[in-house]
Amino acid sequence: MYDPTFRAALEAVFGPGGHRRAELVFDRLRRTIQRWCSGQTRVPRRTLVLVERRARLAPAEVERWKREQHERIEDEARERLAAAGQALTWAKLLTLRAEREPPPKMGRPPKRLPLAKA
Repeated sequence: MYDPTFRAALEAVFGPGGHRRAELVFDRLRRTIQRWCSGQTRVPRRTLVLVERRARLAPAEVERWKREQHERIEDEARERLAAAGQALTWAKLLTLRAEREPPPKMGRPPKRLPLAKA
């Protein structure tokens, strides 16, 4: 039979490095969390109840996170499609302008020859 550790439970609930995040959630010192994870001291029942509650709420949080990520991706895709459409319009306008207007004169103007005196 599998014997779970408190550290494994924290990582399952809070993700990788969950024991670090637990300091903030449980408002305990890092050393206290480390003792619980290593098995040096017993984990208080209140803490175990809070971990259990978080584990029950985790699927809803994952779904919310997933929905937020999808919305963010859709927003970014919309912005990039709009930018691509705008770039296409600008490219067409620049092409039309290039066909209508003569190319700009670049560089120094040619030197004028001195007028010959007769």
